[in-house]
Amino acid sequence: MGLGCGGLFLLSSIGAGVAFYMAKKATDDAFAAVSAAAAQGSPPSADGATDSSGAPANGSCAKAADCCRKIIVKSNAGAQAEAGCLAMKQLTEATCEQPLQTYRQSAKLLGVSCD
Repeated sequence: MGLGCGGLFLLSSIGAGVAFYMAKKATDDAFAAVSAAAAQGSPPSADGATDSSGAPANGSCAKAADCCRKIIVKSNAGAQAEAGCLAMKQLTEATCEQPLQTYRQSAKLLGVSCD
């Protein structure tokens, strides 16, 4: 019986490690994509930000930027990563849908609320 319990514990530990790795990788990939997009655009503006079409950033991009910043604060990633989050406000709404979903999934795994 002791061997069976130990085996289950080992399998659950491996599963938790894989889940954590996948969440971390998804978050890192999303940050890299935002940073690459930020490098192409103009510098982000925290107040009065607009997307690339000139519309106020209050839809998916604003939500994605806010969720990204919450994840950055939780993970202590630094000012450069936070600047990448703010750059999301410069993107078009269609561009922000996928990162927003990724941030929401990563936030759940990190215990952060993005809603």
